[in-house]
Amino acid sequence: MKTPIYLICFISLFIASCSNNDDTSFDQGNIISYSPTEAFTGETVTIVFENIDVTATYEAFFNGIPSLLVEVSGNEIKAVIPYGDASGTLSITNSDNKTLEVGEINVFEEKGAIFFGKLLNPNSGLVEDTPIRFPVSDAAKLYIHEEHIPVAQGYNIYCHVRSIYYDGSGSGGGIPGNCLTRNFMTGDTDGFFYSHNYNNNQELDIVYKRDYLESPLRQMLVPQEYTLLDNFYFEDISLLGYIVEIQGQEGKHLWLIDMETSMTASITPLGTTVRSFGKSITEDLLAINEGATNQLVRIDKNSGEVTEILFDTIPDEFTSKRIMQSKSTGRYFLISPTKTFIINLDNDTSEIVDHTQNFSYFEGARFKFLNF
Repeated sequence: MKTPIYLICFISLFIASCSNNDDTSFDQGNIISYSPTEAFTGETVTIVFENIDVTATYEAFFNGIPSLLVEVSGNEIKAVIPYGDASGTLSITNSDNKTLEVGEINVFEEKGAIFFGKLLNPNSGLVEDTPIRFPVSDAAKLYIHEEHIPVAQGYNIYCHVRSIYYDGSGSGGGIPGNCLTRNFMTGDTDGFFYSHNYNNNQELDIVYKRDYLESPLRQMLVPQEYTLLDNFYFEDISLLGYIVEIQGQEGKHLWLIDMETSMTASITPLGTTVRSFGKSITEDLLAINEGATNQLVRIDKNSGEVTEILFDTIPDEFTSKRIMQSKSTGRYFLISPTKTFIINLDNDTSEIVDHTQNFSYFEGARFKFLNF
């Protein structure tokens, strides 16, 4: 018996249709490669397929945790590694609920995000909204809650009213602020320092010391010609250090205060090439030393002298930015309105990550540790 010609055509079209579907099939054999196989939380993993249906939707899972962002382009699927214990199997699920195991990945967990009123994932550049809860000292478990108070409520400027809270030893609580234009804090488990800059019909800086048991404050009036830039403390927390600018004098100075006596212990000029400052996770004083290669350096807290060059060749756009070190990975971060510069001293490498949004102000950015 002969097969009708219309049936032959139908079968041929069916086979051709199946063949075309195979060109964009979601099949284990279509995975060519994926990289990197070792990465930090927030970095992007790229999976390359022989063919991929770009009209379909896909989800990526790292050890069962869904990716923060998945993008499809050409024959590639790009997935951002999420927070959490993401080491393990990387898998992809399509809109037909079919799942492929791509392979194993080793993830180093970054437990911190950069805080500037929002949270910025330093490795991906992704930004998420968060309440304005300003972390100031992980060791002292201190944060600031900030409210915006308009002129009409009795203040002669639009200002911020901040209250200080802590989750450390003692009963906990808060200290009501005033109309503050600056507020710097540092501390450990025994106590903390903070400064108020009152700007309601007067300009007055006062540095306070307080412990967690509601003991009386010790305070010192900041000389009017001093501008406070950054602070740090010594191991016995009896000495407080400030980086200051002094009116009429060139460069920056290292101002040490004996908070037991409320008197100046010393004031030392710093090198004129030293720009930005920050603290390491062990409370070392860090700075950017401008020059032919722009160096990340460690500075002696007593003398103000450079004791160690940690990294060379920092791009010019980051030399005036705050230096932050991650508690969980030990890497260093410098942040600009559009990019984050990451330094990894373990392998003497660096990289630049673009932000997903452009922000004009990052001078006050700090790390927020998610375990705090």
